Amino acid sequence: MQTVQALPIEPTSDVRYNGKHTPRTSPLMLLSQIFQFCLMPLNWALLCFFLGLYLLETSRVVAAKRWLIGGLTLILVPSIAIVPYSLMGHLEKYYLSYPIDDYPQADAIVVLGGTAAQVEGPRYETEETGSSRLLPAARLFRLGKARHLITTGGGNYTDKRGIAHTQAEDMERILIDMGVPKQSILIQNKSRNTIEDVAFSTKVLQSINAHRVLLVTSACHMRRAMAATKGLPFEFIAVPTGFQITDSPLGLRSFLPEAGGLTATSEAIKEYVGYWLSDFRRDRMLKTERAAVTSGRL
Repeated sequence: MQTVQALPIEPTSDVRYNGKHTPRTSPLMLLSQIFQFCLMPLNWALLCFFLGLYLLETSRVVAAKRWLIGGLTLILVPSIAIVPYSLMGHLEKYYLSYPIDDYPQADAIVVLGGTAAQVEGPRYETEETGSSRLLPAARLFRLGKARHLITTGGGNYTDKRGIAHTQAEDMERILIDMGVPKQSILIQNKSRNTIEDVAFSTKVLQSINAHRVLLVTSACHMRRAMAATKGLPFEFIAVPTGFQITDSPLGLRSFLPEAGGLTATSEAIKEYVGYWLSDFRRDRMLKTERAAVTSGRL
């Protein structure tokens, strides 16, 4: 277990709220979002198509064909099943999954946000969509692997009935429906990304004197999540869930385009970019928090 001095991390740097508690986007987060946007194949394909159509309108047919073919290639190649299969497989292989019974005893289970759908029409109740993090977390808790379960995630919003929500609170409601007692769930509802999910959970973990933590998130997201734990005074054990790549043998369809291929490739690119930027963002956040402690603001 790492022995780095713990700091009382609070959302004083990247997370800033206006009078209505709506989070403002920091320059660093905005830069990260722009970087990810610029790397998405579909965005480049659309640019190629627009340029190709413009060149056709100006009677530059040869150049237009090149741009149009380039745009089509940027859509077809990332859609071929073997491409997202390879990218996702590389991400998911870093941390293996084990039967729930085989995970060791811990002091807390931390579930990263991004798994609960917002309560918006026609939906009247929150539900888990897109990934399967809460069910494994509930199973771990019900097997007695930890006494506390921490949900993370801000994303403040108000539903059509005027009820305020955050991602962490929506996750809590689902976990209670799964049989986890409300008194065993701790909420960290200030974070808006993976770095903040982990960093802002530090104070919650310290409040319960936690040392070993089971970290639950999607398999393709786990590498980035574990990178965010570097330098924190806890032993984090990865519990990857929602594997997209299985051990099924490759067939002819693996070399043909499919509808979900482009989406999966874009998701993988987002994870790679997030991982590459994680060290810089985490170090910047911790530096800011240390300065806040020194100046007496925390």
